[in-house]
Amino acid sequence: MKNIFSTLSLAALLVSAALFTSCNPENVLAKNLEGDWEMKSFTVDGTELIGADLTSGEIDFDEYDGDEGDFTLTFVNNAGQTTIAKGEYELNSEGTEIELTYEDGTLEEYDIEVDGDEVTMEGNIDGFLIKIEADRS
Repeated sequence: MKNIFSTLSLAALLVSAALFTSCNPENVLAKNLEGDWEMKSFTVDGTELIGADLTSGEIDFDEYDGDEGDFTLTFVNNAGQTTIAKGEYELNSEGTEIELTYEDGTLEEYDIEVDGDEVTMEGNIDGFLIKIEADRS
């Protein structure tokens, strides 16, 4: 009888741990963020760059391993030149902020919100207010 209670207690503990981990805001954001996103808006201090200086922009967030994930940022300018930047991203435990660390060590921090197939990132980068709105592609 004691073995049955021990087994049941262990099973309940494992189920509780799995539920707690899956409901963690950081994990929810990571799961919702993973994939390819096409920018519909990229503003710097309120000035729209998509359709002006840039013809398109994309962000690809690879799988988040609990501590970090990889990202690729791609811009195409009006002359057809493509700029690609890569690095790693981290999420805060509340699932409200993302930190992008580029391969050259540059760091950018954004408030982030994913609503279905839309993501919004907003942050003050080197004194400029950057706002990115993108749709899942």
